[in-house]
Amino acid sequence: MVLFFGALAILPLKISQESNEHAKQLSISYFEDQLQVATIPSILTLQNDAWQDIHAPEFGLSDSAFWLRAIISRDTNERQRILRISYSAIDTVEIWFFKHADLTAGEHSPSPLSYHILGDQRAFSERPVDHEQLIVDIPLLKEDVFVLLKASSDGSLKVPIEKWDKLEFVEFSALYKGFMGLFFGYILAMILSNFAIFAITKNVNFLIYTCYSLSVILGVASLHGFGFQFLWPNNLWLQEYSVVLFVSLTMMSILSLSVGLLNLKEKSLRLYKLHKSIIVVFGLIVLACFVLPYSIVLPSFLLILIVAAPIVFLSGLYIAFSGTLVHKLYCSSWAVLLFAGMMVALQSAGILNTDINGAYMLAVGGILEALLLSFSLAVKYNEQTTNVTNAKILAMAKQEEAISARDELIVQQTENELDLKNRIAERKIELSKTLYKLAERNQVLTALSSQDTLTGLMNRHYFDEHYHNEASRSAREKVPLAVAVIDIDFFKRVNDNYGHLCGDHCLTSFAATLKQLVKRPTDIICRYGGEEFVLVLPNTDAQGLSKILESVRLAAERKIIRFEGQKLSFTVSAGGCSGIISQSTSASSLFACADKMLYQAKNDGRNLVRVDEC
Repeated sequence: MVLFFGALAILPLKISQESNEHAKQLSISYFEDQLQVATIPSILTLQNDAWQDIHAPEFGLSDSAFWLRAIISRDTNERQRILRISYSAIDTVEIWFFKHADLTAGEHSPSPLSYHILGDQRAFSERPVDHEQLIVDIPLLKEDVFVLLKASSDGSLKVPIEKWDKLEFVEFSALYKGFMGLFFGYILAMILSNFAIFAITKNVNFLIYTCYSLSVILGVASLHGFGFQFLWPNNLWLQEYSVVLFVSLTMMSILSLSVGLLNLKEKSLRLYKLHKSIIVVFGLIVLACFVLPYSIVLPSFLLILIVAAPIVFLSGLYIAFSGTLVHKLYCSSWAVLLFAGMMVALQSAGILNTDINGAYMLAVGGILEALLLSFSLAVKYNEQTTNVTNAKILAMAKQEEAISARDELIVQQTENELDLKNRIAERKIELSKTLYKLAERNQVLTALSSQDTLTGLMNRHYFDEHYHNEASRSAREKVPLAVAVIDIDFFKRVNDNYGHLCGDHCLTSFAATLKQLVKRPTDIICRYGGEEFVLVLPNTDAQGLSKILESVRLAAERKIIRFEGQKLSFTVSAGGCSGIISQSTSASSLFACADKMLYQAKNDGRNLVRVDEC
C-alpha cells in the first residue's frame, strides 16, 4: 500500500519531467482569425508583423479561429518524428505540412506534404494515429518543414504543440498509461467492492459512493481521452459534453454523500439547504447538456464550479473543526479532490498555467479522496454498529433473558462478516475476469491497427511484415512470388475538381474492385499510401500476374463512379514483377522492379500494365 501511494505521488512529477525532457518545444507564432474567414493562401501571404509569438498557446474561451505556425528543423538522424497536441478536447484542428524552401521561394499556393484534420467533431476512427491524444507523423525530409495549424473550439482552446522522437514517445506513453492503469484499476476495485457492501448492508451511503466513484472514473477518462478512444468513439455529442456531464454528476453524488454521511440536516440546517441547492444547480447543468449548446453550458459550468467548490470547502472546514473523526476524514478527502478539481477548472478557463497537468492531479486526487472516503464510511459504519451494540448490551444487562439473544446476534454478525468476505472475494474474481476480457479486447484493437480505416484493406504496416514472410516462403519452397504496385492515374485532379470526400469515395470503390478480382486466400491486398495499392500474389508467375493486373485495369476503366449526382471515371497504371526469391533476387529488389514497371507504365502513357520477370 505504501509503495502504491508512493508511486501515485511520484508518477505525475515523473511524467511531467519526462515530457519536459523529451518533448521539443517549437517556436510558435499565431494569428487570430476573429471572423473565421481566412484561407491558406491568405494566411501564407500575411506579413510577419501580423503574427504574434507565443510560448504556451492557451486562448481560453473564444469564438475565433487561431492559426499557428512553426518551423521544424530537418532531422539529421532520419528517425520518425511526431507532432503531439497533448490537449485532446479541441473541436477541430487542421494541420498542413509544407516544405519550408517552397515558402521561402515565394510560392503562395504550394502543395502540402501532408494534411490532417482531427478533433472531437470527428469520429475517433478517422484519426491518423490510434491514440487518445492528437498525434500526426511529421514528414521525413532532409530539409526544414513548415507546419501550419488552424484550431477552433466551442470550449476552452489550448493547443500545446510538442515535437517528439517517435521511440521516445512510445516510452513516455508506457509510463503515462501505467499511471492511468493504477488509477482506473484502483477506482474500479473500489466501485465493485462498495457496490458489494451496499448489496449486503443495504446502506444507501455505499450506493452513493459507488455512483460517485463511477462518475470520477468516467470524468478522468474523458479528460485524458480514453473515454473517446474506448467507450464512445462515434458519439460526438457525448465526447463534447462528457467532462461537464460527469464532473457535474461527481459533484451531485459527493454532495449527496455529504448530506447523509455528515448528518447535515441535524447538525446545520443552513448547510443542509446550501448543499441541496448546489445539488439542484449541478442537476440543472446536467439537464442543460441535453438542450443547450456547449458554448453556453461550459462557461456556466466553470463559473458554478469555481464559485461552489470554495463555498462547500469552507462549510466543510466548519463541520470538521466542530465534528467527529468521520467529519474530519470526510472533509480531508474533499479538500484533496477540490484542490485537483480547482486546478483543472482554472487551467480550462485559462487562468492558471503550471508545469504539472491538472488532469494528472485529478487522477491522484480521485484515488486519495476515494481512500479517505472509504475510511470515513468505515468509521461511520463502525460508529453506527458500536452504538447499536452498546444499546443492546445495556438492554441485556437489565434483562437476563436478553443474553441468549445477544449470543445469537454475535453468531449472526460473525456469519455476516464471513459472508461479506466471501462475497468480496467473489467480486475480486469477477474483477479479474473483467480485466482478462479487457486484455482480449486490447488484442483485437492491436489487430485492427493493421487495417486501413478508409478502404478496409490492410495497411502499409501489414504489407511490410507479411511481404517479407511471403518472400521467405518463396525462397524456402522455390516457388515464384509476384508483387504489383497499382496507382490511380491523375488522382490529384479528382481531389482538386471534386473534393477530398469524392476522392475518398473513389479509393473505397477501387478497393472493392480489387477485393472482387483478387480472391485467393493467400493473396494480399494493401493500401500502400495515398492512391497507391500493392498486391502480393504467392505462387504466381509473370503471365498470371499480367492477366490479373490487366483485369484490374479493365475493371477500373469501365467503372463509373457516382458521387453527389455527378459521374466520373478514372484509370489505373500498374507495374508488377514475379520471381523466385534467392540470393540474386531479394524481396526489396523484386518490389523495386515492380515499382520500376509502374513508372514505365506511366511514362508510356498511363492506363497501362507493365510486368517483368526476374
